[in-house]
Amino acid sequence: MSALVTCTTNMKDEKSIVNALVRMGVPKSEIETGDSIKLNGYGKQTADVNICVRKSFHGGYSDVGFTRKPSGVYDIMVDDMDDVGRLAVRCGVKNFSSSVKQWYSALKTKKALKNQGLSVKINRDQDKLVVVGVG
Repeated sequence: MSALVTCTTNMKDEKSIVNALVRMGVPKSEIETGDSIKLNGYGKQTADVNICVRKSFHGGYSDVGFTRKPSGVYDIMVDDMDDVGRLAVRCGVKNFSSSVKQWYSALKTKKALKNQGLSVKINRDQDKLVVVGVG
């Protein structure tokens, strides 16, 4: 049975979350940001989120959202079936929530290395991202 689940993260930067989604293949036009966006889950499940990708993007059970907690850290709200199903397939990954966290970390690492004057690339090696800094 389908259920809306919350995945904890260490992500704090909205712009980097959006960039991670774009790098995963979500068009920027499909990403909504704001203070209180209504996420529509399977059946009558709803939640208020700060970043939302509508289910029309992937044709799955639920919208996927990111909720900013008082600490500034975002949680991912995703349907358990979409996390490894249609949403994951649409983005070309095995697990959507894990992949968002991985892309977020890679992009934050890339930015930190660039700030140190290095030339940086992110390479995909099957299910892994490899950040390479040269300089």
